[in-house]
Amino acid sequence: MSSEKGNYYRGVFAILLAALLWSTLGVMGKLFLKEGIDIIAGVSLRPLFAFLVLLLARPIFPKRREITPENKWRKISFFVLFGFVGVTIFYVLYFLAVKITSISLAVILLYTAPIWVLVFSLLSRWEKFRLEKGAGIILSLLGVSLIAQSSLGEFSFWGFLAGLGSALTYALFTYFGKVALGKYDLGTVLVWVFGFGALGFLPFWLVKPELLIQVLNHPKALLISFLMGLGPTAISYGAYLWALNHVPPTVAALICTLEPVLGSIWGVLFFSESFTLLNALGGLLVLSAVIIASIGGGRNRLLKVSERNTI
Repeated sequence: MSSEKGNYYRGVFAILLAALLWSTLGVMGKLFLKEGIDIIAGVSLRPLFAFLVLLLARPIFPKRREITPENKWRKISFFVLFGFVGVTIFYVLYFLAVKITSISLAVILLYTAPIWVLVFSLLSRWEKFRLEKGAGIILSLLGVSLIAQSSLGEFSFWGFLAGLGSALTYALFTYFGKVALGKYDLGTVLVWVFGFGALGFLPFWLVKPELLIQVLNHPKALLISFLMGLGPTAISYGAYLWALNHVPPTVAALICTLEPVLGSIWGVLFFSESFTLLNALGGLLVLSAVIIASIGGGRNRLLKVSERNTI
């Protein structure tokens, strides 16, 4: 039981690390834009650099035999779907939501993802609904809304759909990740997912080769793209997926709502952005949601061990 508890809290720490790394994307994005290059060029290269880093690091990941060996083409089809939906479409939809509607609304819609994760987890019977999870989702939505301070004046129906789509694909990444980790080792999952996720941007590279050439000819922009692929992609997603072995998916998704809180702090520190009382209140609500979900999730994780014989 103590080992189970230890793994749970190590998993929570890994997700906090992932949220911290994801929160640096705003800083990197602003630095990239300062170089005068369209941010979509950096976004499209992000999974490619992550794939290359993970491919080189593959030997250090523990390997295991597939629990339920599958037909090769079925395995490839699964990872094509996983990479295309959970990486390519997710990145594109969030970028479109930010571009078409306000950044504030895009952020709020993205962080409705814990609701979708909870739905998938309940349907898959990975989790039971607990009061603290519902309370955590409500508190996190309120907190993210206060941090974002969205403007309805910039509302766009298509932007709204893109934002909801980004939340759904974000949740599907968690769902597919949980399914994949039941069959394959972490290194295999990461390499295949980001390999196919990078391939999903191939049409963009063919249509807009000038943007890629621009990045390749600009050392600073190329370095920022690489850093995007290293920390907030390869390392963060690796930590997040590893944690799904030990932390309920809904709790994991709720902890990740700390990302906009941390992102707003970086904005204050590096770009002298304002930090209002509403931002502070929103941050406290999100932090409360994370604490409630984490403590409750740990208790439920321990209960799950004793419940196995009764299900």
